[in-house]
Amino acid sequence: MRTLLYIGIFLLFNSVVFSTTIVIGKTNGGPTGYNTVIEKHDGNNHSLVCKDPGYACCEWMIKPQIVGPHSNPEWSDLEQYANNQVALGNLSGNYTNNVEINGDLWNRSVQWSGTCSSNVTITVNVELVTYPN
Repeated sequence: MRTLLYIGIFLLFNSVVFSTTIVIGKTNGGPTGYNTVIEKHDGNNHSLVCKDPGYACCEWMIKPQIVGPHSNPEWSDLEQYANNQVALGNLSGNYTNNVEINGDLWNRSVQWSGTCSSNVTITVNVELVTYPN
């Protein structure tokens, strides 16, 4: 039993998890932008909240970066995909686009839901599935 405990502790401390969640929330935007833009970064969780009519663009001041052991996958293409789908009238959905970069396999997905391009929530998840040792 003690051996299983040691193995569990070893695996816990030697397992590196590369996972990032990025949430972009747009609410009640006006024809020229948003009044309030709030950006937060908390470890591997990032959020951009834009609300109410105003003149500010709903853009990152500090774009979240995803860093893996051998590669740094891009994620903004997933946000753009969701925005394009909303513009086409597909107001909710999800899309997965896994990529392999330098032997790292990244599971990348995006989910979105809204009523129009100025009222939508987009969630991007990027997780390292496998990487060479």
